[in-house]
Amino acid sequence: MLKNNLSFFKLRPGKNINRTVCLTGVIIPVFIISYCMNVSPVIAGTEENFPYDVTAFFHDADICQYLSGEWDDSLPQKRRNELSSEMNEKCSNIYKRQEYFRKKYVGHKLIMLKLNSYEF
Repeated sequence: MLKNNLSFFKLRPGKNINRTVCLTGVIIPVFIISYCMNVSPVIAGTEENFPYDVTAFFHDADICQYLSGEWDDSLPQKRRNELSSEMNEKCSNIYKRQEYFRKKYVGHKLIMLKLNSYEF
């Protein structure tokens, strides 16, 4: 009975596992790629619909997180000065801005999720 069901795939005795693995090796990556292509734009699209003021905050907050990860005492003094200057420009009032937007957008679930993802 099993042999008849597998004849659909034209499998020969002893080759069943290899064909199954091959089919699985093709189907799973195709599924993952198609899933990512369909879901990623939806996630990105919601962020594009955020108001400009909070979108600008998210941009600055991302830069602050990047700069804080870039900082290291072993960096040359010139690079530390550059980072310090950039951090002063973008990050000096980032916590106050975050609190302001938390109050302003208290009823907007997606914005609040994104705002609460930042820790300063």
